[in-house]
Amino acid sequence: MIKSCGVHVDVVSAKDIFEEVKKTLLDSSKDYDLIITTGGTAISKGDVVVDAVDSIGDVLFHGVALRPGKPVGFGIIANTPVFMLSGYPVAAMGQFDALVRNFLFKMQNIEFNPRKEKRRADVKIYSNLGRTDFIRSYADDDKVKAVLSRGSGILRSMIEANSYIIVDENQEGISKDEIVDVVFF
Repeated sequence: MIKSCGVHVDVVSAKDIFEEVKKTLLDSSKDYDLIITTGGTAISKGDVVVDAVDSIGDVLFHGVALRPGKPVGFGIIANTPVFMLSGYPVAAMGQFDALVRNFLFKMQNIEFNPRKEKRRADVKIYSNLGRTDFIRSYADDDKVKAVLSRGSGILRSMIEANSYIIVDENQEGISKDEIVDVVFF
């Protein structure tokens, strides 16, 4: 997904040990224009990424009203932006599309306009008020249907999908046959 934005990617890893994560982040902040982490962003005992960023930089936000992907964070270490994405693949993919992709293009002074088209909802889609939902979906030339796999870690739902239906935080679901905006991958 990062390479699809036209940027070079180096992969560096660290064990879920606070000091190791902290050192890796600090070293990386000297060598890279942007850091993207995956995993370690929840609030359980073994999740140390957010605390490590906070100890050597500033965490500007941690946790958003987004599904999948609530435990996403963003911070800065030594003037280097740090996106802290979930360890669940589908959540990380949604967080990337919601927050990171446009940021990467802006860093390159490239205008990014995702392909967005109108489609008729093939089924009713449930959503809770107060949270933006990125519903994995499959759209054809006329209609769109939610991919019914549940959970942020179910990669198959991304394989079967070609788009998102974005349900705004102020909207309580989508009715069958309602015309909706579909954002294509």
